[in-house]
Amino acid sequence: MSLSTYLYNRQCRKQNRQPVYRQYDDIHSIFIVFESDYLERHTQIKQFIKELQHQGKEVTAWGYVDKKDPLTLVIRDFRVLGKRQFGLFHRPKKQVVEEISRGHYDLLIDLNTDPECLELRYMSLYVQADLKTGLACYDEPFQHDMLISLPEDEKDTAHLFDQILHFLKVIKEGER
Repeated sequence: MSLSTYLYNRQCRKQNRQPVYRQYDDIHSIFIVFESDYLERHTQIKQFIKELQHQGKEVTAWGYVDKKDPLTLVIRDFRVLGKRQFGLFHRPKKQVVEEISRGHYDLLIDLNTDPECLELRYMSLYVQADLKTGLACYDEPFQHDMLISLPEDEKDTAHLFDQILHFLKVIKEGER
């Protein structure tokens, strides 16, 4: 285990939160964390956002691209961070932590399919959400409340998104 991963796992263990399980219809605000491709085409993510907004959800989406300066314009509820916004050991800089933890959301949807991307894992960690969902990564302390396990050949963003929505829609309030 690298020092970066060790520090991330230690930060995860410090989190003390109680998840709030709601029926899908009672979820109003959603924060999406996603991995941007190098060309920063976000067609699929924007499609997910439109689908959720069409259902009456308020959506904020932040992504990460593995280059110094992303080209994507910062729009009110949509932005892509780059390496410049992260410091030593892949931790987000103070300004990013303050900004990402400023709001409160009913749900976090973590669409990260790369367990090695600590930048996205830190972003998910600092989002203030009643319920956090994402892909199950068995080598980490569980920062998510609802984990989706997918076979290796099905670990793509679209399938993960569909599975998260499916399971959210079958949850009854207060159930685990």
